[in-house]
Amino acid sequence: PNHPAMADDQAELCVAPGGVAICLGTSMQMTPARDWPCKADKMVIVNLQPTVRDDKAALVIRAPIDDVLVGVMRHLSLPVPPFERSESFYLRHQAGPAASAASGAEGLGAPWSMIWALHLADHCGAPCGYIEKLVVMILGEGNSGAAAEDEVAVAETVTLSRQPFKLERSTTIEGGAAAEVRLAITVHFDKVPTGRNAFFQPDSIEAQYTIRGSGGVVSEPTELRVPLCPPAPGLA
Repeated sequence: PNHPAMADDQAELCVAPGGVAICLGTSMQMTPARDWPCKADKMVIVNLQPTVRDDKAALVIRAPIDDVLVGVMRHLSLPVPPFERSESFYLRHQAGPAASAASGAEGLGAPWSMIWALHLADHCGAPCGYIEKLVVMILGEGNSGAAAEDEVAVAETVTLSRQPFKLERSTTIEGGAAAEVRLAITVHFDKVPTGRNAFFQPDSIEAQYTIRGSGGVVSEPTELRVPLCPPAPGLA
């Protein structure tokens, strides 16, 4: 990190006896970070283009980082672990009684009007990358996501294809404040670039989600995790 408060700690690591600093894929232009590796006994720079600290390096290698590190790992007789890239998305909702329900009867058998909003975002609430669309099926009363497909009545299907992914509805259901709205959700993904003219198509994710009639606060997020690259064996 290029943060002044960390400069002293990083520099101390570099000047340890026998220390070698290896700089990978950097133009060495940002200060103070570019000065830390210069304090080591030796500095190695791996970069396809010249850097402003090449004259300070004991060794400069003009080659792709992956090729260099694979060679280093083989020289050390260490396996290269498979590359794994994934991303997490989070479903959240906020629900509360509609104005008419809040002022009326809330018995277990009384109809209950509820306003709810479903969100799909990253852990900070920001839009998610690589998502093509979100398909939300609002299931009919009394249905469970575990029921057989032909037994599940779908009250409504909504397709969201533009960020931010947010669905707002007002639902009237039997069961009072203890009633639930059950959703069957499918997340579809765009192709993910994995290299030059190379792409990976993640499989869609299906999830069951329940919104309860009582509430008024934002729910705890439900995590959905998707791999963004194909599984690959390690290199010997």
